[in-house]
Amino acid sequence: MTGREFKIKRVTLDMTQAQIAVELGLQSNTVSRYETGDLNIPKTVELAIETLERRYNEKEEQAGVKVEDDPGTKMSQGSVDETTA
Repeated sequence: MTGREFKIKRVTLDMTQAQIAVELGLQSNTVSRYETGDLNIPKTVELAIETLERRYNEKEEQAGVKVEDDPGTKMSQGSVDETTA
């Protein structure tokens, strides 16, 4: 996983660097370094992100909203706006 892919996943989950750091048991500056490519992202962190994505999708499905079908969600947009992420 690249830093850009990590950032896209974080933004898709609608989380700040600080929020995802708490979820993953990391420091905020570590998340920042992952996203800039200063640090390689360990496989364990990749797997943890995938777990967060599954939980996010399950939560949306339980709410009766299929995330990929909702044009208002970040997941349907396909890219990250660098100015807001």
